[in-house]
Amino acid sequence: ELGQDSVPMNRFRPNIVLTGAAGPWMEDTWQRISTPNATFAVCKICERCKQIRVDQVTGMPHQTEPSATLKRLRKRLVFGQNLVSMTGAESVSI
Repeated sequence: ELGQDSVPMNRFRPNIVLTGAAGPWMEDTWQRISTPNATFAVCKICERCKQIRVDQVTGMPHQTEPSATLKRLRKRLVFGQNLVSMTGAESVSI
């Protein structure tokens, strides 16, 4: 859409990936995420480092992407949310 190659989700190293949101960056408005087995508090937006520019298969870095596109769209290098488990457990199976 913006003239750049798509970037696979593994570049962002997510622990949890959700689908079905009403639009892009809807998670910015969420306060809580619940599944049948766990509930998470949405704490803050996730700042991204240069690691997202590295191809996880080849290990080769891209000079600017996807950092440049995220900065252009979001005004900051941010993507996703930091969550805290509200279940009291150190690990959660979903």
